Amino acid sequence: MSLSRPSRIQPFFSNEPFKIPLKDQPKTIQRGGWLYKPPKVCPLCTQPVWKNDPDYWFAKDTLWCDCPSCGTHFGIAGKWGTE
Repeated sequence: MSLSRPSRIQPFFSNEPFKIPLKDQPKTIQRGGWLYKPPKVCPLCTQPVWKNDPDYWFAKDTLWCDCPSCGTHFGIAGKWGTE
């Protein structure tokens, strides 16, 4: 996974809610912050992208990932703060 900004960003849409309740967040995440979960499948080829593992959850910044099947590079929106 690369943290550099890609020249072309693929759109990502999902019916799955990304907002994770505070009680379900990893213990290292501070209270009051939102944690966003990466998609489980690639938005284009629908192949699995992430395992259901806390190591694949990100917060604070927008991160980028590549689909291991088709190589699609797409963004994961992460929002940090209280709302």
